[in-house]
Amino acid sequence: MAITMNISVTEEQKSWLNSRRETGGFSSASDVVRELIRNRQEHPVEKDQMAESLAPMRSLFTKSIAATADLAAGQRLETQHVGLRKPGTGLTPDRLPEILGRKLRRPVPAGTLISEEDLE
Repeated sequence: MAITMNISVTEEQKSWLNSRRETGGFSSASDVVRELIRNRQEHPVEKDQMAESLAPMRSLFTKSIAATADLAAGQRLETQHVGLRKPGTGLTPDRLPEILGRKLRRPVPAGTLISEEDLE
């Protein structure tokens, strides 16, 4: 048994519902909404799986800690020596306080992402 509900939508959403009704062979906007709900129930979004599948793309848009100048082996890292740059495949920005004050094991050219292996 169907229960009547009233919902508020924007003008743009109303236009979309009406367009979908006309082009999708639905008899009413309610049928469109029911179909959307049915699809969501039958095909729920697996957030963990989605996040895992998007991880490679996300790394392209996030940033990593990088050298801002050519740094010599033995250099103790200070704020002016490091910056953030893409891609996000290296040390994450939240690790910055942890690496400041540490020494480099090997030279790191300017613009290079700093890795854990670079640090003593």
